[in-house]
Amino acid sequence: MTCTGINAFAQTIDTLSDQDSGQLYGEIALSADGPDDVIHYLSRDSAFFENKTRIFYLFGAAQIKYQELVLEADFISIDLNQNVATALAYPNEDGEMEGFPVFKEGNQTYFAEEIRYNFLTRKGRVDGAFTRQGDLNIHGERTKFIGTEDSEEASNFVVYQRNAIFTTCDHPEPHFGIRSSKQKVIPGKLAVIGPSNLEIAGVPTPLWLPFGFFPLVQSKRAGVIFPNDFEYSPRWGYGLRDVGYYLPINDYLDAEILGSIYMRGSWSLGSNVRYNRRYKYNGSLNLSYSVFKEEARESTDIETNRSFRISLRHNQAQNAHPTRTFGGSINIETNQFRSLNYNDYDNVFNNQLSSNFSFTQLFPDKPYRLTATFSHNQNTQTRRMDITFPSLNFQMNQIFPFKRHGQPGPEQWYEKISFRYNASYQNRFSSPDSLFMSPEFFESSKMGLRQSASSNAVFRVARYFNFTPSIDYSEVWYVNSLEREFREELDIRTDTIFNADSTEFFIERDTLGYGELVDRDRRGFTSYRTIRGALNLNTQIFGTARFSKGFLRGIRHVVKPNIGLSYSPDYTRESLGYFEQVEVINAKGGRDTVSYSRFQNEIFGGPPSGGSQMLMNYSIGNTLQAKTFSRRDSTVNDIDLISNFNISGNYDFNRDSLNWSMVRMGGTARMLNGLTTLSLGLMYDFYDINEEGRRVDKFYLKEEGKPLRFVNANLRISTSMTIGRLIGMLPFSEEKGSTGGSSVLDLIKNLSINHRIEFSLHPRGVEERLEVRSHFISLRGQVPLSENWNLNITNIDYNFIQNRMTYPDFGISRDLHCWTMQLSWQPRRGTYQFTIGVKPGTLDFLNVPYRKSRVDGFTGF
Repeated sequence: MTCTGINAFAQTIDTLSDQDSGQLYGEIALSADGPDDVIHYLSRDSAFFENKTRIFYLFGAAQIKYQELVLEADFISIDLNQNVATALAYPNEDGEMEGFPVFKEGNQTYFAEEIRYNFLTRKGRVDGAFTRQGDLNIHGERTKFIGTEDSEEASNFVVYQRNAIFTTCDHPEPHFGIRSSKQKVIPGKLAVIGPSNLEIAGVPTPLWLPFGFFPLVQSKRAGVIFPNDFEYSPRWGYGLRDVGYYLPINDYLDAEILGSIYMRGSWSLGSNVRYNRRYKYNGSLNLSYSVFKEEARESTDIETNRSFRISLRHNQAQNAHPTRTFGGSINIETNQFRSLNYNDYDNVFNNQLSSNFSFTQLFPDKPYRLTATFSHNQNTQTRRMDITFPSLNFQMNQIFPFKRHGQPGPEQWYEKISFRYNASYQNRFSSPDSLFMSPEFFESSKMGLRQSASSNAVFRVARYFNFTPSIDYSEVWYVNSLEREFREELDIRTDTIFNADSTEFFIERDTLGYGELVDRDRRGFTSYRTIRGALNLNTQIFGTARFSKGFLRGIRHVVKPNIGLSYSPDYTRESLGYFEQVEVINAKGGRDTVSYSRFQNEIFGGPPSGGSQMLMNYSIGNTLQAKTFSRRDSTVNDIDLISNFNISGNYDFNRDSLNWSMVRMGGTARMLNGLTTLSLGLMYDFYDINEEGRRVDKFYLKEEGKPLRFVNANLRISTSMTIGRLIGMLPFSEEKGSTGGSSVLDLIKNLSINHRIEFSLHPRGVEERLEVRSHFISLRGQVPLSENWNLNITNIDYNFIQNRMTYPDFGISRDLHCWTMQLSWQPRRGTYQFTIGVKPGTLDFLNVPYRKSRVDGFTGF
């Protein structure tokens, strides 16, 4: 390394000097009439000063720094007379050019073939410039930049370019871009271009723009949202899809308004507001409304389908508040909004919507909890909507009011007595979704207040048994009750009957009915109360077997028997006034008396109608676990063979016959490492049945010699897994993994398989009939056919009962580096969408869509 003609300064400059690097470093002053600041320089190979021309040369990984400006290249020359620096690449030993110039100023970086910069005028010229502004890559043939004095700008330069191309493609030779002859760029703010046209693969297209503006800000700025699709529908006409405006309100809140419009009168409008406060909360609110006008298929009438959707999501950070939580989600729509606006499987076939939005307040050092909730359930197929709002619940956790604190001595029996209290107010609206927010919707309101209190105590009996006496009290208040009356009205059908030759006839009258029951609301506060007492005795029995060898290393069986007595009084007594009677005329013209509950249609229902009950309840719970040994990793694992198999029933002492209830059995079991779940339900009866299939007071044991009569059985087998996990469970999976496996299996390993089959078994006369109630299999996931090709399976399923596919939804996609090609197809609906477009970014409005929408391919879904 050499340095001749000047002396290097001894002062060390941190950003340029490194005592251990062996590089040349120092600083140099410009001409007397130039800027006052010095230039700091650094070079790897050599540096020399030519006195005659007053030009300073730097070779090999050279760098100069002047104020906020940094210039790097393998060759840099500084003309001290003209105050001009020139940076070029330099040939290496093989004659190849390397070390191309890089110009840095603030947070802006330019790559070039040649750079010239005047320190005095603060003007520069760049040949073959390349820079990145946000997600835009800008390639310019000739670039000039002029310094400004505005320190608030992201850059101190304004850039003028000639014959430049704007693109989001990061390839050295861009696959597409918008090319124009003149541009002005204010780095970090805005790019303004003159007449320009779209260029693809270096070939100009007929698509021209008279001018253009490209925001380059790193922060959020308001602006127009270009439409995702320019589409055509034979029934809707030409249209724009998802065109709108973006509005950043502040650092925590932004909004966008999107709409679609078609030439034949269909349109939609929606707004999406997003907010995010770090460590506190985040969420979004989406409101959408659509109007689709379509010509009826069997006439020339115009049908108008209006639909609406509300989607709200609010999440509170876990540690945002110690005693208060607020959040949830709301999803409400009318007139099958998703099915009308989208074609994918989830939006077309998911007909269940639900919402749950709540506020919870805890009281420090108190056993209280207050919850306010908005809840909603909706079936888009039946169009039924139930909204519960407000729902207020005050809960007091279990307390022990007689328990001593800090006092010595053994625990007394009364200290085990516990107490709970709960109060709940609910208001529910129930109506078709087409009446949402209409007067009829609000008239469907039903409200009620329920408060309940309970007390129990747990005593240990004979070391192994738990004896629990308990009492429950409930009180319910309503503002309405039911009043039912029989309105007498003869319904007579008259028929004229002719003889064979139509010469004579007579009139026959047939009475179809004598009237109908009419329900009316009775206004005014009313209430009912219930009380129930119970005694329960339970224990647990453990059985364990251990094995020292083989796959099975142990079995554990836990049995939880429980027996109890419970009593509730007769709430049908006339003195209570909970039930009323109405006289009706039966089909034979006689009069009968029908009893009904005044509260049966209210939100919390009414009291039991079966009279007083003195029940002996019994249940036997079972769990079965196993320990298995894995040869693969020499570990012992616990497996739940039977999660819970329960046998239950009761005996009613107050009934004069059929005292024993049916015996219910049911449980779940998991197999294949939890991939498959079996749910079994059985029902048996102690009593026989007559020819009409009704229970009679005759024990089946006495009539048929068997203790129980089979009533029905249901079995559901559900399996959910990925193909990769299934392969991993096979015996040869480890061997294939060590040899590279199968390429086909690697492609499909991420596909998800879901299978469900349900059986029901019912007696039919003397035989039992097995029926398959439902049976289907579905496939979802993505298959990478190659590095750039993917097969996208949103849903492919098969219904074995109907012997057909339900709603296939799949497609293919191709990664074209900076573009994406996608095709999705829903054959049952006859819809598809094909798009070639730029990947998401500033220029993603450049796309070529072609689709067949719901109205053009609709086949009944």
